[in-house]
Amino acid sequence: MNIEKEERTEKMFKTIATKTSFYLEVFMAVFVLLGALVCIYFMVPELLELIKSGGDAESFMSYLEQIFTIVIGIEFLKMLCRPTSENVLETIIFLIARNMVINHGTPLENLISAITIIGLAGAKRILRHNKK
Repeated sequence: MNIEKEERTEKMFKTIATKTSFYLEVFMAVFVLLGALVCIYFMVPELLELIKSGGDAESFMSYLEQIFTIVIGIEFLKMLCRPTSENVLETIIFLIARNMVINHGTPLENLISAITIIGLAGAKRILRHNKK
């Protein structure tokens, strides 16, 4: 009888922990969404300024870095809302692409990054194909 009580307590604890973690994920997803929306709002004047000034390469790279950060935030939001292997791979692909574009690595680093992106895209395609 004591064992049954312990099992019920353990099951109840797991249920509470699962529900709590779900609500915490939703709560954090709302913060990620709000952060992305605020960033997008403040990006509009920067874009208009970039267009007005004719846009030098340094300003454009700074703007592009901010855009990539917002896109990665949105991908992270998708991953929080639907934590599928496809969403995780997509987020990793964007992280690697951002690193390639923004950090201007060596040719070898860029080659490794490109091969990694191709491999991840292939894995994503295989997962999508196997799902059907």
